[in-house]
Amino acid sequence: MAARMPMIATTIINSMRVKPRWFATVSRFFVHHRCMELPLSESVLRLTVDPRPNGRSSFDATRRPEGSVDFAGTYVRPTSRFRPGSTSSVCTSIEIVTPMVFGILRDHETCRVRAMPGGSEATEGVGGLLPAPKQARLGALRHRDFRLFWVGQLVSQIGTWMQSVGQAWLVLELTGSPLQLGIVSALQFTPILFLSPIGGAMSDRFAKRRVLLVSQTAMMVQALVLALLVWSGSVRYWHVAVLAAVYGLGRAIDIPARQAYITDLVGRPDLPNAVALNSVVMNGARIVGPAVAGLLIAAFGVAPAFLLNGVSFVAVLAALAAVRTEGHPDPAGRLGIREGLLGAVAYAAGTPPIAFTLGLMVVVSLLVLNFNVVVPLVARDVLSQGAHGFGLLMSSVGGGAVAGAIGLALLRRGRPPLSFLAGSAFALCAGLVALALVDRFGVAAAVLAVLGCCQILFTTSCNTTLQLVTPDALRGRVMGLYALTFAGMTPFGSLLVGTIAEHQGVRVACAAGGVSGLLGVAVLVLVAHRAGIGWRHGAA
Repeated sequence: MAARMPMIATTIINSMRVKPRWFATVSRFFVHHRCMELPLSESVLRLTVDPRPNGRSSFDATRRPEGSVDFAGTYVRPTSRFRPGSTSSVCTSIEIVTPMVFGILRDHETCRVRAMPGGSEATEGVGGLLPAPKQARLGALRHRDFRLFWVGQLVSQIGTWMQSVGQAWLVLELTGSPLQLGIVSALQFTPILFLSPIGGAMSDRFAKRRVLLVSQTAMMVQALVLALLVWSGSVRYWHVAVLAAVYGLGRAIDIPARQAYITDLVGRPDLPNAVALNSVVMNGARIVGPAVAGLLIAAFGVAPAFLLNGVSFVAVLAALAAVRTEGHPDPAGRLGIREGLLGAVAYAAGTPPIAFTLGLMVVVSLLVLNFNVVVPLVARDVLSQGAHGFGLLMSSVGGGAVAGAIGLALLRRGRPPLSFLAGSAFALCAGLVALALVDRFGVAAAVLAVLGCCQILFTTSCNTTLQLVTPDALRGRVMGLYALTFAGMTPFGSLLVGTIAEHQGVRVACAAGGVSGLLGVAVLVLVAHRAGIGWRHGAA
């Protein structure tokens, strides 16, 4: 099989009918495992493509020292995975990376040539180099462990949204102050701002399943303590504030580990579908949870919402106990916490698709995604609604989000273009401006549904982009940066919205956030365009 690999790859590449405008040379290979024996170092595979219409391509195995540079300036970096106790590495596939492009294919756009049993070959293309095989629309559900985790999350997230509604309404009952509500929201998300990169580094050092067991257990205890305080009648505002911060600590560890764990459960080919299905769960829960919470609060008070949230964690803990995928960290990612964080930041800053995506996340999360503060104030101060109306408005956000997530799961495959991320960010900001103008319950529910749909299109596409671009060894830490920009900006946004609403009203707060967001996204797009970022495939 080893002797046949050059012939196999040459045959496949020569059938590609490469056009000169697509690319000049394919210059780098990363070697993975299980098709032929290679020495531990000095081995690299190189493909040379003749860009002329009828030109032929050659494939050859060469021996070059790690870290050397060939005549075209290609950096040689063998990344073979090793068998424990073996003196050789084994290769299953060859991934072709094209850093030199004329307008279409850029760095990180890859084509994989994989040796299959019996001498057959399978090709897997990203970015147009080779056509990708047709994938199942809901391919992620073929994986047993993902199905278990998915169902467990559905039950748990319903409880989480019940607690979110209950906590906001409890603060308004105790204080009546928009600013106090903003402070609690800020305390809940501040740990994510400071600790989510550390949580991401932890998921690159320890088995992700065990990290999730710890974080989910901590959040279950927090919910049960809050339920006990409310039921006993001894709850005070400072109790809610402290417990919100405790919940934030658990989330700071949970978010990056959970996002990175999805790739371990399904693999990269089914990752976009898995992220979209995960969003269906999160936002399906956003429909059911607030609606049920509103009914419970109106009938029995806020205590049942907290109690049911605590009980709901049993489902996800049982799922984690049943799954077989540990989510072991990549050995290359086991650096010290400080070195790992600095490496992730340097990688993100030096990779244009990641830098642009995280920049959009900062702007939108800071100025637009503050629904936990905005929606209860719109319900109470603009629409004169009680807890039940508030719950229905939150369910409207979830309904729109589910529609968007289902659309992504069924229609979109692969990595979304950066133009899609920018467009959905613009739509989110414009939707918040529209919310500032409504004065009827039905119109507000419709606007919130559109906002929910745009939110899921934006956040899911950002999540997918980051996970597909980032190498496995850095995935946990980069998802920690995702958590920082997504949820970590919320403390500042919550305080900003709460302060403006306290003095000028919630309408002004929504309008100011939406207009500022539009300006921020426009500036990012302009800077990225001048830097020559590739909008179609998101490369630089």
